[in-house]
Amino acid sequence: MNFLIVDSLEQYEEVVEGVVKLFSNENWFRGHSTAEYRLVPNIYREDRTQFRCNLLGYNSRSLMNPQSGYYHIYQYKIADDITKRKYPKDSFIERMYRNQHYNILTPLLDFSTDPLVALFFAVENHSKWQRKYSTNYIMNEYGDNLACVGKQAGAIFVINPSYLNYKSLGTEKLLDSNVLNKKFILNNNLPFAISPSVLNNPRIKAQSGKFVCFGLKMEPLDFYEVLEKDMTKILIPNAAKQEIFEKLIEKGYTYQKIYPDSEGLAKEANYQMWRDYNNRKKA
Repeated sequence: MNFLIVDSLEQYEEVVEGVVKLFSNENWFRGHSTAEYRLVPNIYREDRTQFRCNLLGYNSRSLMNPQSGYYHIYQYKIADDITKRKYPKDSFIERMYRNQHYNILTPLLDFSTDPLVALFFAVENHSKWQRKYSTNYIMNEYGDNLACVGKQAGAIFVINPSYLNYKSLGTEKLLDSNVLNKKFILNNNLPFAISPSVLNNPRIKAQSGKFVCFGLKMEPLDFYEVLEKDMTKILIPNAAKQEIFEKLIEKGYTYQKIYPDSEGLAKEANYQMWRDYNNRKKA
């Protein structure tokens, strides 16, 4: 894996441009508020599910198979909402997209084709760690001397979805949700990249969303050595997060853009109040 450190929006855009030139195929981006987080979907995160992955042998049907029933129950309960939104008849994978939107545990890991959307998620929690983690330390999680970054550094992963599918499925083609059936999804072993066929979810559309669907094997995506040569991890020092976030806001990457619904309005209101409060403290 390639590791890079940037501490400004301008430097980030330069680095992304270089990565895009290096890998000619489409690149997908995912931002993490904390650099030590791995590329693993929420259904396989031990802190969320309380399942011990190592005890399940990193190959579990105890999580993947029951989810089918859960999704049908949930789908029934929000039938009125589906009717109001005039959704077309959804495939199994498209129902998973919507469940992901409502924070139901799924094997999907969302990415974006927009590098600034990923950056937004990596730096939006700047105020949370501003006081507690103001000092720096050596980031040596992978045994590399990467220089000093904040303890709560953010990170953006850059992956090549075509290469992922080539290694997982033997084809560089991005899978369309229309051609995926339930049996394939629930019995596949390795992660693969999916491109939504219909962007009928406002949030997926706003975030230029794409997905990696994990299979029965529970290892994080960044665990596979065969994928590392086409994967980049860009680190954002904690001390640089706030300035980068404010510049993203100036470029129009606001909470309302990222979350085009009532949640976005609430986040935007809270952010404006926090910013006004801090400006008064400085005055």
